[in-house]
Amino acid sequence: MDSDYYVCLSGGISVGRALTASRFDVIMFTGGTGIGKIIAREAANNLIPCILELGGKSPTVIDESADIDWACRRIAMGRYFNAG
Repeated sequence: MDSDYYVCLSGGISVGRALTASRFDVIMFTGGTGIGKIIAREAANNLIPCILELGGKSPTVIDESADIDWACRRIAMGRYFNAG
């Protein structure tokens, strides 16, 4: 992914709060439900759209060049390959 357009941050709740206090176009969060609720609430307070992938096991990004049928089959396979 082009680093001019995307930033990947990792850290605890302090990083999450700083992130949601900033003015991003969208926030994508992968992780646990507890922190996800905080991220969603804080993002909503600042009117920042957010995408939550709770559990952190299978984050996926599909862009406009993807073959959607193929991508869906692969994502489903990855989801159910190890029983969940």
